[in-house]
Amino acid sequence: MVLEHGVVLAAASTTVNFAGDWSSIDSALTSALGSSLVTFMGVIGTLLIVFALLKYFWERRRTGQGNHQHIAWTMLIGAILAVPAVVMPALLTIIDAVVNLFLKILP
Repeated sequence: MVLEHGVVLAAASTTVNFAGDWSSIDSALTSALGSSLVTFMGVIGTLLIVFALLKYFWERRRTGQGNHQHIAWTMLIGAILAVPAVVMPALLTIIDAVVNLFLKILP
């Protein structure tokens, strides 16, 4: 670590691990709610998202128009249910990859 003008700068070999930090938060959430409930919420949320997308594309193929309002609400509810088990780990893994790539590129 280098201190420059009161700001701590990270060394170039530093990597971030947001997904690993989320796993510790997720383990606390899972122990509080129960692992079966969190898994059930993730499965139901993922199925809602997949069903909403399939229904939208089927309506769009059949009628030429899809119902945008129903897909938005269904995907929102599905995403909220799937956040602890599916959405956050995937999102944080992508963010980890991007941030670590920039940390390798920048001196």
